[in-house]
Amino acid sequence: MRAHRSCIDEEVKAVQIMSAAMKQTPQSYTLLHVQCDFLRSKGNFEWALKLARQAVNCAPSEFVTWEKLTELYIELGQYESVCSVRLLS
Repeated sequence: MRAHRSCIDEEVKAVQIMSAAMKQTPQSYTLLHVQCDFLRSKGNFEWALKLARQAVNCAPSEFVTWEKLTELYIELGQYESVCSVRLLS
């Protein structure tokens, strides 16, 4: 039980750190990707998708932003969207 509580505390701390960092640099695609990965790990793919789109808007010339967006579309089975990403990138 104690170990479980410790994991939850660490997770809360990590979310607080991410939130503070996003307030300082809201246009950071790397921070958006960290949040995106966290949401994916929690099974919240729709929110993760919104952050992936935001990351693309913040850094459209970065390959990794398009890659992350494509991965999410595939995980969600939105294959037509994957084709659109491929055409845009």
